[in-house]
Order: sequence, then structure tokens, then C-alpha cells
Amino acid sequence: MKKLILLFLIAILALSNTGCVPKNLEAEMALTDISQLIAIPKRNEIGFEWQPIEDTNVEGIYVYRAEVSEYYRELKIVGTVDNRFATHFVDKRVMPDHAYRYVFKTFNDYIESQGVEISIATPKALDGISFLSAYPMGSEAVKLLWRPHLDQSVASYIVERSEEREDFEPIMEVQGHLMSEYIDTDVSPKRIYNYRVFAKSYDGGISEPSVTTQVILK
Repeated sequence: MKKLILLFLIAILALSNTGCVPKNLEAEMALTDISQLIAIPKRNEIGFEWQPIEDTNVEGIYVYRAEVSEYYRELKIVGTVDNRFATHFVDKRVMPDHAYRYVFKTFNDYIESQGVEISIATPKALDGISFLSAYPMGSEAVKLLWRPHLDQSVASYIVERSEEREDFEPIMEVQGHLMSEYIDTDVSPKRIYNYRVFAKSYDGGISEPSVTTQVILK
């Protein structure tokens, strides 16, 4: 039965291209778009909200996205809302300080709506912490001190370390906006260690790295 309906719709669309379909029939075929679309951007995610859809022909919503640069890139589907009663969508695959173009299209088994478009930019990444220093505690530990981040959204700090010429790796996440100290006891004498610290916000945003500080244990 669905195949027959689909063939009928294809025929109707073909007639529409020739201008032979009555306007009232085109109106009946069209799907209602979402309304009152708003966006709430964060550094690493964007939340969307709209009014409930009353059109019973709508089965869900496709979310298309393109990154805005010097020109509009091709729109690609980044999410599907499978229930017409849903009124929220969160895109968690975005980057700080980027501009995006979204198109929300309602759909059913046969057609999609014209769509509603919105452009939104995410805030820039957090600045790095302004001060970091490391002090050897004999040959058994290294004490790190930094200045708490000025941004009140910071919830923790990620400490990374590299040994000799190896790549940096995270070794600890220090909880608390005002906590500004970490003591690394997993060290060995006569080794060279490099440290850097990132601030992490409540919404998961990561700051720029701090300056790198080096310690040489005796």
C-alpha cells in the first residue's frame, strides 16, 4: 500500500513541476514546519527548543548542519528527532568559537518540509590559566601551583605531564574552581618532567593550555 501511495506522490510531484497541480492539493501535501525555534549555545554543545507540532502527518524532524566559513558548506544530517511530540534537541558535536548553520525539516515516510533555518555561533574556548609553577620536593615529589581561573564556570583542572621528550598525557583532574594545587608523587629521581594545566568548565569546555613548566629531579 505504501508503494502505491509513494508512486502517487511521485506522480503528483511530477505534475507540480509542470504547474498542473491545484494549489489546494499542494497545500495538503505540505508538512508543517516547527515554530519559534530558539538556540542556546555553549562551547561544546548547542541546545535547541521549539513549540510542539500539531500536524498529525509529521512523524519526526531531521536536523541538518553545515559549518559556516567563507561560504556555506553542504548541509548534512547530524540528528533525527523520531517523535513529533519532542521539542528539544542537543548537538554535542560542535567546537568552541565556530559558526554553524542549521536547518530543521519535519518529515514522514514520503516527504520533508521546506525547513526552518537558524545560524548560531559557539563561545570561544576558555583562556588558559595565567600562572603555573612547579617545585621539586626533594627527589620524591613535584608540587604544582597555579592561579585559579577567573571564569566562574570552571569546575576543575586537568594536569598533564610529559617525561623527557615524550608526549603530554593527563595524570589528574583536580576538582574545584578554587583548588590550585597538585602534588605529583609518581616520579623518579634524575628525571626531567614537563607540566601543563587546563581549566575545565561545568559544561565540559576545555581551556587553552597553560604555559609549560619544567622540573629536574636530583
